[in-house]
Amino acid sequence: MNIIFFGSTTYSVEILKELLDKGYKPSLVVTQPDRPKGRGLKTASTEVKKFAIEKDLKVITPATLKDPDFISLLKDESPDLYIVVSYGKILSQAFIDIPKILVLGIHPSLLPKYRGAAPINWVLINGESETGVCLFKINAKMDEGEIIAQEKVAIDLKDDFLTLSQKIYSVSRRLLIKTLPLLEKGSFGLKAQSLKPVSLAPKIDKKTSKIDWSRDAESIRNLVRAVMPFPCAWSYFRQKRVKFWKVSSEIEDKKADFGEIVDVSRKAIKIKTKKGLILPLELQPEGKKPMSIDAFISGHHPQLGEKFY
Repeated sequence: MNIIFFGSTTYSVEILKELLDKGYKPSLVVTQPDRPKGRGLKTASTEVKKFAIEKDLKVITPATLKDPDFISLLKDESPDLYIVVSYGKILSQAFIDIPKILVLGIHPSLLPKYRGAAPINWVLINGESETGVCLFKINAKMDEGEIIAQEKVAIDLKDDFLTLSQKIYSVSRRLLIKTLPLLEKGSFGLKAQSLKPVSLAPKIDKKTSKIDWSRDAESIRNLVRAVMPFPCAWSYFRQKRVKFWKVSSEIEDKKADFGEIVDVSRKAIKIKTKKGLILPLELQPEGKKPMSIDAFISGHHPQLGEKFY
């Protein structure tokens, strides 16, 4: 089966690795162009491009999907199937019509819930108890195609973005390899997505990840675990940004302003929220590496009544 693979992220690499391990070598890998990245804005390739080069796969990075030469190239490859995993662009109908079988999308949620770029982040932000993986037939709209296969994934209270991602990767790999022979034989069904409940999972940015201390402690804890290791939940302290890598929460409450330190010891601080208290476990002050809470207390000597804001 002639496969063209579209992807750009770590999730994409996990699927591409599985394809190669199981003998499905794509004839072509398509990923996003090199872009400036990080503080120094040095030009960097996607994780998929790095991996494809390492494995001696043919890889291209079109700047635009409107390039007629790119469309011609895809047609010349005469693919049976596209596999699209976290590529970053919506394919037009001109692309969708090329493969002989279909365009297969792999999405880390139970569609139609959490359509968009950041479903793993948003299920954690919203405190969901389960999510899943969907294999679906891509159409010209974002994550709206018919479902081919899906599997649920339980979310543990201790899960963060990294641990939940690993669960998602494992299920995605297994479900894809189980489904590919069915696609090749033409023995698969298509099920329209339900109209409700539809929800969106837009890209996470610094505004989304800023801690709002007027929210309850559980919501803040969910945010922290959802956006680590990037961009990380953050707040200001003494006019400098502090990232929160790991926290716990308490239902105990005290009268104080939101974001105020209401308890401090050699190994812990407690911060007031709308309901309950946040106990930071690992913090990263601006310009520093992540550190344990006792190291933060030893170096910064936070005082009762000081505020995170």
